[in-house]
Amino acid sequence: LIFDLVIVFSLVVLSIIVVGINRFSISSTAFLVVVIGLLLFTLLILFYLSKVIGFFINILGKILDKFRIGKSKVLQTIYRKLVDINQNIEIIHERKIYSKVYLSSLAIRVMKFSSYYFLVYAIMKPMGYTLSDLPYWVILLGTVAAEISGVLPTHSLAGLGTYEGAFTLAFVLLGFNPEVSIKVGFTYHITLLLFSGTLGLISLIIISMPFYKIKEEKEEQNQAT
Repeated sequence: LIFDLVIVFSLVVLSIIVVGINRFSISSTAFLVVVIGLLLFTLLILFYLSKVIGFFINILGKILDKFRIGKSKVLQTIYRKLVDINQNIEIIHERKIYSKVYLSSLAIRVMKFSSYYFLVYAIMKPMGYTLSDLPYWVILLGTVAAEISGVLPTHSLAGLGTYEGAFTLAFVLLGFNPEVSIKVGFTYHITLLLFSGTLGLISLIIISMPFYKIKEEKEEQNQAT
């Protein structure tokens, strides 16, 4: 999750830069400098991630020791989670799979948002939009805004309403027609829910099958031996 957050943050910042350059005619040299700087910054964060999180753990630990808010269950939970995350990051370092985890996270996120892009394009093509009308980085910003709505306290059941609202707001701010944004937002979300629900149902059927249970039992026996 930490790797994914850093990568998604980088993609969002990069998309904001690209969209800003296209709208305000910033030079390609400035864009290249910013992109390289962002890449180095991201790599530095990931390379020193354990130390960065350790720094916040120390600060939070001192706060919990000195102040009354240290009795807060929420802060105690956050502290334990941070410690647990840091331990896992150190394990990744020790196993020398840090680069593999980073690259796999990057590949997964790029493929995910690329699939979102083609889904949006498939929905908007019948409306007269072409690939040139739908820059990748613009669509990425819109879809990321919708994804972020899922972590908000106001997120509704299956995200109905809040997901479309975030998607529509982002698309309107990015220059699309409000009516088109609303139509695309609902179609896009419903399509995602149908695919997710179908795959989830298929998965439930598979894991409830007798052959799957037998396979699980054999794996457990092998682990025990």
